[in-house]
Parts: sequence; structure tokens; C-alpha cells
Amino acid sequence: MIKRLFAVVLMLAMIFAMAGCNANKVSGGDIDTPVTGEILNTASDFVVRGFIESIFNNDRDLFERCFPESVIANSNEAGIDLFEEYRKSLGSEGHFLGTQYMNYNELSEEGGYSDADSYKASISIISGIPEDQITTMHIEHIKVYFDVNGTNRYTEIYALAYESNGLWYMYELQDIDNGFDSK
Repeated sequence: MIKRLFAVVLMLAMIFAMAGCNANKVSGGDIDTPVTGEILNTASDFVVRGFIESIFNNDRDLFERCFPESVIANSNEAGIDLFEEYRKSLGSEGHFLGTQYMNYNELSEEGGYSDADSYKASISIISGIPEDQITTMHIEHIKVYFDVNGTNRYTEIYALAYESNGLWYMYELQDIDNGFDSK
């Protein structure tokens, strides 16, 4: 379980390294209000945006709240500091400006994902939450904005979040530029 989690962290580093950033003019209207701890687990877009914001704002408390307690505890027991691993792998040369929610796809068979059950099983293994308590899964499309040497840039991410017992949690980053509609 911990090896799989560590493999996900390494995959994220490769995705961000290959993807780079796109040049873009960023207005104040492009960037959403930062996610707070009070709203973090109330919606899938909040938990994904909060996850990204916590990494670039060096906010360990917000980061750890993006996951069920068991995920952080199991990582710590294995000697893996997830927060530091993500910070190392997702580092940017620029100044982080914020995030913007774009849209989501529901990860379900009805939503066109024939492998939805295997995602649910993987989430259950990593989180310790029984499969029947994982009620909804979303692939979120988020833009992440940076200022790099005076030029505004963004990268687009796709991340999997899931709901259990009325709370949303982060599972993993999925992809970059996965064919979602642009704004």
C-alpha cells in the first residue's frame, strides 16, 4: 500500500516536469478565492484546489486534511512524509498565484468509465474506507497559476477526489490536458 502511494508521488513529479506551464494573461477573476479548512472537505473541487494550494503555500495542516487520517498515519508509520514528497515533486520556479476550478467528470460506469470499480477498490485499499462507503468519485479539472519571471503562466491538472460519509478527500493526480472543455 505504501509502495503504491510512493509510486503515485513519483508519477506526479514526472507529469509536472513534462507538462510545463502555458503562457497566459491572468486576471483576478481567473483565480478563485483560496480554500479554507472550513470548506475543504465539503466539495470535490475544494479538496483538490486545497491540496494544490497547501503544497505551494507550505500549509501542512491543510494538506493533511485533504486525506483521511489513516492515509497520513500509514505514511508516517512507513517513514514517508507525504507533504514533503509532494512539495519536492511539484516544486515550481515561479511564484504561486492560485487555482481555478474548471469542471469535473463523474468517475462512474454511467459516466463512461468502465474501470470505476477498480478505482473504488484502489481507494479503499489506500484509505482503509470500505468500498460501499465511497459514494462518489470525481475527476476534477483545475488550473494552477504562477508568475514566472514576470510572466503569468498556468498548468492544467486533473485529479481524482472521492466522497465518503459526506466528506470529500483527495486520492491522486491523474493527468494534464485530458481533453476537458476550455473556458
